[in-house]
Amino acid sequence: MYLALGVITLLVVVIIHELGHAYAMARHGVAIKAMGIGIPIPGMTWRRVVKVNAKIGTAKNVPSRLTYDGGKHELHLPRPLARIVEALGLWISTNCPDGLEITLSPLLIGAYVKPSEEGARACEELPYEAQAEIYGSGVWTNILLFLVMAAGLIFFKSGLTLEDGMIRSVACIGLAVLLYRWKGLFCNYGVPAIGVWVAWSVGSLLFSPADSGVMGPVGIMKTFAQATSVLDVLRLGASISLGVGILNMLPLMPLDGGRTMHAILRGVLPEKTANACEIVSSCAGVALILFLLFM
Repeated sequence: MYLALGVITLLVVVIIHELGHAYAMARHGVAIKAMGIGIPIPGMTWRRVVKVNAKIGTAKNVPSRLTYDGGKHELHLPRPLARIVEALGLWISTNCPDGLEITLSPLLIGAYVKPSEEGARACEELPYEAQAEIYGSGVWTNILLFLVMAAGLIFFKSGLTLEDGMIRSVACIGLAVLLYRWKGLFCNYGVPAIGVWVAWSVGSLLFSPADSGVMGPVGIMKTFAQATSVLDVLRLGASISLGVGILNMLPLMPLDGGRTMHAILRGVLPEKTANACEIVSSCAGVALILFLLFM
């Protein structure tokens, strides 16, 4: 039971990360083509292009009609739920002019948000500040999720007085508000600066003779299987959310920190030199990801 709950928690963490990217892309006018969970496998991946058009009724509490896939399908929804779907449909129609392709793969390792060809070109033409916010938004959303989960876990932690629990929970919420308020500064300067420090720390841990405590998907699933309560799963989920955010600050492609660093290098180095650095970074990043998969 707790293993299944752990898998769901891990998926939520990854999805929140990608929704952060989608939010920033929409914010800066970058058209989105596809979103997916898991690594696509030919012949084993479920795909569907979603085009939503929600029509909301005018009378209070009157079910509203929702049509999607070009009017081929129809649902009747309560008014409050239809409002939510209408907002989702508006977001899709605005940011995904050709519809949003959604994929689901049985290889549930990671997720992705893919811009359209026009969106990718538009992203490359954006100033550094906007590119850094797009690349770094997955990081701050994971840290934000960690702070919110930590606030709840601390408040209900046994052994703390009500006053101490409230003070620590409010402190976590305050940090979350500040992070959201200054997310642009965090993405522009925090991600590349912290990423260099993270790279040094991760290198020291990986090559340390002692047990580093670093875990990949295999190690995480083993830990979830050893959970004895829902709170154990939530604590591990909060730690994983923070870990995913920190790991993605590494200045290695295809991680978020690597994309941010490449955007910086493109502005200060000749194009050929910047591209060569990207190739080296990509090789190191892929090697690290493959190494972590089996930890």
